[in-house]
Amino acid sequence: VYLELARYKSVQEVRVQQYLQDAMADQELTTEAFKRFVRTKSFMVVLDGYDELGTRNNVIEQVYKELHDCNGFKAIITCRSDYLKSDGSSERLFWLPVVGGRDSFQATWMCPMRLSDQGR
Repeated sequence: VYLELARYKSVQEVRVQQYLQDAMADQELTTEAFKRFVRTKSFMVVLDGYDELGTRNNVIEQVYKELHDCNGFKAIITCRSDYLKSDGSSERLFWLPVVGGRDSFQATWMCPMRLSDQGR
């Protein structure tokens, strides 16, 4: 599931069910059908552009609320590193308190690349 966070005004608006409904176009996905679907699947969720969301709330916790009954859940969050490092609380923003907090989180920092960085 790919969620472009710049489309949302707050973390509370981020909805996996709405994303799947939009992807299905002509088929209606009721809440009950969504819950049945979630119980039979595992998910990889890409949350792109956390810094574009404009808030510093736990977006992983919001998505997990919808997917807590699934067979497995992993998330990738993209964000400008300067945005997170500015207040020193970056990792806590993505912990899942219900499944072990820090133990359920792994951070990977990637260096910025530009076309002029061909030698790197």
